[in-house]
Amino acid sequence: GLSNYLNKNFKDLKQIAVVVGHDCRNNSRLFAEVSANIFAANGIKVYLFDDMRPTPEMSFAIRQLGCQSGIILTASHNPKEYNGYKAYWDDGAQVLAPHDKGIIDEVNKVGAEDIKGLHTVLDTVNPLIEIIGEEIDKLYLDKIKTISIDPEAIRRQKDMKIVYTPIHGTGMMLIPRALKMWGFENVYTVPEQMIKDGNFPTVVSPNPENAEALTMALNLAKEIDADLVMASDPDADRVGIACKDDKGEWVLINGNQTCLMYLYYIITQYNKLGKMTGNEFCVKTIVTTE
Repeated sequence: GLSNYLNKNFKDLKQIAVVVGHDCRNNSRLFAEVSANIFAANGIKVYLFDDMRPTPEMSFAIRQLGCQSGIILTASHNPKEYNGYKAYWDDGAQVLAPHDKGIIDEVNKVGAEDIKGLHTVLDTVNPLIEIIGEEIDKLYLDKIKTISIDPEAIRRQKDMKIVYTPIHGTGMMLIPRALKMWGFENVYTVPEQMIKDGNFPTVVSPNPENAEALTMALNLAKEIDADLVMASDPDADRVGIACKDDKGEWVLINGNQTCLMYLYYIITQYNKLGKMTGNEFCVKTIVTTE
């Protein structure tokens, strides 16, 4: 359905291209390879990641490689029984109106017998399928480094003890590397959760905003007297954070609190650095605090 919509929508383009990524979930790689086969069988060029990657990197790759769309096989922070995919447009953002309705209309027209290229083994000889990996990682990490607001603050705080866990997911591929590139020298990971596993054996549910999912990270933080705990969800587009209160007790910070702290920090730092122009704005979604 998505292939048909792309072929209609970009019919004047010499070569339509998409990025396909996936997370750590059971069958995510299989579904990603099946999707790559189907796109290619419909004449669409596919950039398929060589292994699991964070959702934001797939988003970046769409723009970096000049693609028209992209999908990532993931069920985000939902329990292990789930899987699905997120669909993206040529701006690297998730599909919006009118394309969402247009795609679903095409999906609803498709019967199983209409699906081209439905093979469970990746068609590695197909010239339309290209495997990508480290070269995109490097470009992405270099770009991420440039958005540090105050590198001087990191130099002052480079010894801050940070405990990070990917909860068996894609964050392990990039987040420790990103923190190191930014200059943090004291990053600890939770070894048992640095193992890729779609069954998420160490947690009830891999949602980093649930206290239970941070148990192992908090235990390590107490053991080494860390300053900060961070956890990402399986496709690494959501973060859970814990830090100490004024009594030295560990407290969880929810997504809305994290958002407001970041916003406050960005505004105060931009003011300090003379970067405020008066044209700044903040965009919220329906799931964010007023």
